[in-house]
Order: sequence, then C-alpha cells, then structure tokens
Amino acid sequence: MPIRTRSPIEPPQYTPPEFPYFRPPVESEPTGPENVSHLQMELLGNADAVGVDTFAKGDAQGHIDEMGSVAIGYGLVEFASYASASDGGPVFAAAMTEASATGADFIFSWTTNANGTQNIDGTEIAVSVSRTYLIAIDIETWEPRHGPIHVAYETEHEITHLPASIDEGNFATFAADVLVEGEDTFVDMVLSTLAIEDQLSTVGAIIDFGFL
Repeated sequence: MPIRTRSPIEPPQYTPPEFPYFRPPVESEPTGPENVSHLQMELLGNADAVGVDTFAKGDAQGHIDEMGSVAIGYGLVEFASYASASDGGPVFAAAMTEASATGADFIFSWTTNANGTQNIDGTEIAVSVSRTYLIAIDIETWEPRHGPIHVAYETEHEITHLPASIDEGNFATFAADVLVEGEDTFVDMVLSTLAIEDQLSTVGAIIDFGFL
C-alpha cells in the first residue's frame, strides 16, 4: 500500500502595515552651526549739571553668558547729576538712561526717573537721577510666533529730601564693568565727559556688547 507524505508548509510571515511609525528614522543633514546666539545689548545714558558747584556721574554694568542653547544677558545703567549755586545764578540738573536688546526672545526693562529742586538757606539745589535695568533671554532653538516679547516699566518720582550741599567744584565721572562670555563676542563704548569750573559738568556714554 502506497504511503502518502505531506510536504512541510511554512506559516505565512506577518507584514506590518505601512504606518509612519513603522518606517525607519531618516537622519537629516545639519543645516548650520548649532547653539549660536546673536544676542546684543545696548546701555546708554547722559547727565548734565549747571551751577557753581556741579557733579555728573554715570555707572554701567553688563553681562551676557551663553549656556548651551540659551543666552542670558542683564544690564544696569545709572546716571545722576547734582548742581547748586548760592549767588542767584542758574541751577539745572537732568539725567536719562535707556537700555535695549536685539536677537532676544524675551526682553524685560525697568526705568526709574527721579528729580527734585529745593532752596536751602539761600542755596538753590537741583538733583536728577535715572536708572534702567534690562534682562534679555535668547532661546536659540525657538522664537515667539509674533516676534520678541517685550515688557517695559517706567516710573517717575519727585525727590523731596535733597542734600544740604555738595562738594565744592565741578566733576564728571564714569565707571563701567561689562563682560560677554562665549565665542565671537564684542564690547564697544563711546564716552564723553566735560567739566568747566563754576559752570557745568556733563557725562554721556553708549555701550554696545554681545555676540557677533
């Protein structure tokens, strides 16, 4: 009696459907340098004092640091002027400050201005002070849909308690401390100071710093 045999039949192989998540990842070519910030900041101010005894001063501080894909910068600029005269001559004091940033996603600034005049025992005194803080943040892999987000505050105050006197003479001073940490950086400053005996003191500065 003949013997019948069956040839082995392998079970069918399962093929997954062609959904996107089954496709092997495709490596993309880099489109440019990574972690490169173009954050730049500017601090500026001016102070003028007119009188027999005058004093104008300015101070600026700035720092930008690139930490991976985020660059953070801060700035502080303050200018002040003082003037006095006891001979009935003109007395004038004015100060202003500003700060700005480019290449940032978030910008926060606070400006305070204070002014005052007073006559103390026949001596006319004028004082003006301006101060601006700035914080800027650049997230290199992201940007706001409608452009940089900028929040700014500005306040005005009256100085009611003035010094009874200031040092005799006419002085103009300025000090700055600015640092940018990273590659391809720059700091640039334009400064002007002038003091004329028994007449005036003035100081002005513009500081730009950041990444190229």
